[in-house]
Amino acid sequence: MVDYGHIYIPIKEKINSKKQSEKYNILKAYDLIKKENLFDEEFYKSQVKSFKADYLIHYLYSGFKEGFNPSRDFDGNVYLRKYSDVRDAGVNPLVHFVLYGRSEGRSDKCDFNVKAYGQVLDSGLFDCDFYLSEYGLEDRSERLALLHYLEFGFKEGFNPSRYFDGDEYLDRYEDVKKAGLNPLVHYVLYGIKEDRIGLREYRFKNFNDIFDVKNVISHLKNKVTIVITSTGFERTKLCIENLFRTSNNFKIIILNDVKYNGDFDNFKRYDEIQSIISYNGICEYIDALNNVIYECKSDIVLIKDNIITFDKWLMKFIIAAYSNERIGFVSPISNYSQVNLLNNLQVDENDFDVILSNISNKNYQEAPIVNDSCVYIKYDVFENILFNRDSKSSWLSDFYEDAHSIGWISVFDDSIYVKYNYENNLTKSKDNFQYSSSYQLDNKPSIEFVNSKAFYKTYFNIEKFIDKNENSFNKKRILFNLHYGGGVEFTVKDIARNIDDEYECFILKSFKDKLILYTISDDVLVPIDTFKLKYEWNPQLISSDEFIQIYFYVLVNYNIDIVEIDHLIFHSFDLPVIAKSLDIPIVLALHDFYYICPVFVLLDGDNNYCGGYCNETHKNCSNSIGWFDLPLKIKSWRKEWKKHVENLFNNCSTLVTATNFTKDMFLEQYPMLNDNDIQIIEHGRDLIKYDNLNTLPNTQKIKILIPGLINNQKGESFIKALHKEDVDNKLEFHYLGHVNEELEEFGVVHGVYNREDFSKNVYKIRPSFIGLFSITAETYSHTLTESLSAGIPVIVSNRGALKSRVEENGGGWIINIDNPKESYDKILEIAGDIDDYIKVKNEIENMKFVTSKDMANKYLKLYKKLNLS
Repeated sequence: MVDYGHIYIPIKEKINSKKQSEKYNILKAYDLIKKENLFDEEFYKSQVKSFKADYLIHYLYSGFKEGFNPSRDFDGNVYLRKYSDVRDAGVNPLVHFVLYGRSEGRSDKCDFNVKAYGQVLDSGLFDCDFYLSEYGLEDRSERLALLHYLEFGFKEGFNPSRYFDGDEYLDRYEDVKKAGLNPLVHYVLYGIKEDRIGLREYRFKNFNDIFDVKNVISHLKNKVTIVITSTGFERTKLCIENLFRTSNNFKIIILNDVKYNGDFDNFKRYDEIQSIISYNGICEYIDALNNVIYECKSDIVLIKDNIITFDKWLMKFIIAAYSNERIGFVSPISNYSQVNLLNNLQVDENDFDVILSNISNKNYQEAPIVNDSCVYIKYDVFENILFNRDSKSSWLSDFYEDAHSIGWISVFDDSIYVKYNYENNLTKSKDNFQYSSSYQLDNKPSIEFVNSKAFYKTYFNIEKFIDKNENSFNKKRILFNLHYGGGVEFTVKDIARNIDDEYECFILKSFKDKLILYTISDDVLVPIDTFKLKYEWNPQLISSDEFIQIYFYVLVNYNIDIVEIDHLIFHSFDLPVIAKSLDIPIVLALHDFYYICPVFVLLDGDNNYCGGYCNETHKNCSNSIGWFDLPLKIKSWRKEWKKHVENLFNNCSTLVTATNFTKDMFLEQYPMLNDNDIQIIEHGRDLIKYDNLNTLPNTQKIKILIPGLINNQKGESFIKALHKEDVDNKLEFHYLGHVNEELEEFGVVHGVYNREDFSKNVYKIRPSFIGLFSITAETYSHTLTESLSAGIPVIVSNRGALKSRVEENGGGWIINIDNPKESYDKILEIAGDIDDYIKVKNEIENMKFVTSKDMANKYLKLYKKLNLS
C-alpha cells in the first residue's frame, strides 16, 4: 500500500489486476514521456558514458537504478525517497509518475519542510507513536510518519507530539502562517534561536510573565465567602456537609427563601456560617445579596444548594481568578449546563472531577457567559457595580454584561467540575429565577457558549480522552523531586513500578542550570518539560522567584496530588512552601545528611568524621564537596542553614528514612522533631539470594572484595593504610566499581557493574569477605544489602547504618575504621576462626530481605493516608 501523503491505490493492485507486464508499462510511458518532452537527452548524456542505444530506453530500464535523472526538471531520486511503495516495487520513478503519480498529486519536489527532516528528527519533538495513534494512521515507520507530517499532516492540523501544538504556533506567528511553513520546522530551524514560544515553553512562560505566583498564593490565604441559595433545609444541609469535605478557608452565607421551612438555626453551630438571611421574592433576594457583598468584603462564590463540589475546587477558582488581573468571573464545568460535554465519558460520574482536572491544559479560555449554578466573582468587580434588582430574572447575566463593559472578563476553568445533583431537585428544568441567564436553553448550553473557544478547547480535550481511554487520567499523581546522579533514582523507579496502578508518577530532576520534568515508562525516564534557569544554582539559594514559578507551574499544570522530596541539592527550599499553600501533602525522604549539614559527607577539614558537629579548631571543611561551591565560612553559615531546615521540616507532612540510625541522628540534631515525625521505611531490593559464592578464608591469603564507588568517603585512605600494615601480603584486594590508580597498584580491578549483575561478578571473584570501609556515616547502604544477598560475610566500618545494620541483623563483623593496625589484626583473627565464619554465613542464609514491592506498599499506604487527610 502506498503509505505517504494522500490515499493512493496500491501499485501491485494496479499493475497485476490489469495483467500488464513491465515492458508494456515502460512502452506506454515511453510514448508519453516523448510526447510531453519529459526527457532531456543532452542533460542525460552528461551523466552517462556515450553509447549507441536509445538514451531514454537506457534510463527507463537501468539508468534510474544508477541514480541518473531524465532531466533537470524531474528528480527521480527524491521521488523514490518520498514514496517507498514505488521504491520497493522497483518501478522507474518517471514511469510511475506519468502513469499514476501526477494524477494522485505526487511530485518529485523535496519542499522546504521535507528538507528539514533531519533537524526535526534530532529535535525529539516528533513522537511517532503519538502521531500514528492520535490521527488513526496505519502502521508505518518513523521515517514515513515524519515525512507525512512534514508535507501533509500539518496542513490538516495534525500535531507532531502532545507537547507541540502547531495551530497555536501559527496563530501566534502570522509570518510563519503566511509563509506556509510547517510550524515545527520553523520552530526547530529558527524559532528556538529567535526565542519564539513553543507550546511547552509557552505555558511555562505564561506562568512567568502573566502569573504573579506570590500574588496568587497570598490570595489563597484569604477567606472566600460562599453564598448558598437555599431551597430547603435538607438540601442545604447536604450542601454544607459537602463544602466542609472539599473546601478550606471559607465562610458561608445562606440566603433562604421564606417559603422553605426547616430548623436553619442548627447551622449556627458552625463557626464558618456567618449568617442566615431570609428573603421573599426576587427583589429581596438581590437586595440581600448586595448587602452580603458590602459586608463580607471578600471574593464570593454563588452556588445553588444542590451543587456538589469536589476536592480543591475553591483553590482552583482562586488560581484561575488571579492568573490575570482582568479576570472577574470564573465558571466550572458541570453536568448541567454542559451536559453534552460529559455524556460521552464512559466512566463513573464521580470520577469526572479527577479526569477533567488531569486532562485540562489549565489554559483559562474566555467565556461569553457565566455558569449560573456555581460562579466565582472577585470582590474588585463590585467596586463600581452591584446586582440590579430591576433586572429580576436576568440579574446575573445583566450584571456580567455591565462588568464586561468596563473591562472585566469571564473565564472557563475546565479543570473544575461541579455536579448538579438531580436527585435533590424535583425536575431537571431551571429554577424560577435563581441565577437565570442565557447560559441555559432548555437544559443545554447556549449557542453563544457552544461557539466559543472555551467550549471548543474543553470539548477537544474530552474527545481526546475518549479516544485514548487511558486509565492514567483517573489516577492520583505524585511528583518525586531529586537531583541528577546518585542511586536514589533507582529507589524511586522501584516505588513507581509498584504503585503505577494507582499513581501516575513524575520526576522533577535538578541540574545546576536547568530542571527537567519526566514521566516514568517501563523504568525509563521520558522528558516532558525542560526549564532552563537564568541563574545557576548555589547552596545559599534558599528561595528564588525563578524556582517558585517553576514549582508552581509543575504542581498546578500537572495536577500533582502528593510530593515526595528525595533530594533538595540543586533545588531551592520553595517546593514544600508552594506545595503546602496548594494543600498538597509533602513527604521528605532523608536519603543523606544534607539537612544536617551542606557538607553532607560529614567530614571536617582534616578528613575526619564529625557526625554533624562542628569543632572550631578544625580546618574549613567546605572543600570536602566537589559538586558545588560552599561558603568559606561554612561553620557560621551552617547555623543560619539549620534554621531554614527547621522551616523546611515544618512545611512537610512527614519525614521518612530507611534506618533507625538515621532517624536517631536527625532527632538528636533537631530537638524540635518528635519520634513520630519520622517514619521508618526500609529500602527494598528485588535480589536473588545466593549461597556458596564465597571461598573459605585462610590466614595465608584472605580474599576481600571492595565494591562501589571507592573514593575518599568510601575508605580509600583506609584501604591504603590497611595495605601498608599488610607487610606479609596476606590480604588480596579485589575492586568492583570505580577505583583510582593508586589502589590499582595493589589489587585486582574488575571494572564497574550494573546493580542487577552484582552476584554474577561476585561468583567470578569468589571472595571470602566483602569490605565496606566508609569513613563517614551512611544512611542505609544498598551495597551492604547486595553483599548479604550474595551470601558473602561482610567486614564493615564502625560508622552509621553499616554499623547499626550489622549489629541488628548480623552477617558480618565491625572494625575500627580509625585504627588501621587494630583493624588489620582483627581481620586476621576473623579469617582464622572458621567456626565463627560459618556461624555468620548461617545468619545470612536465614535473613529475609525487603523487596521493592514490600517497600512500595508501605509508601503507598503512606501516600493514601496523606491524600485522605
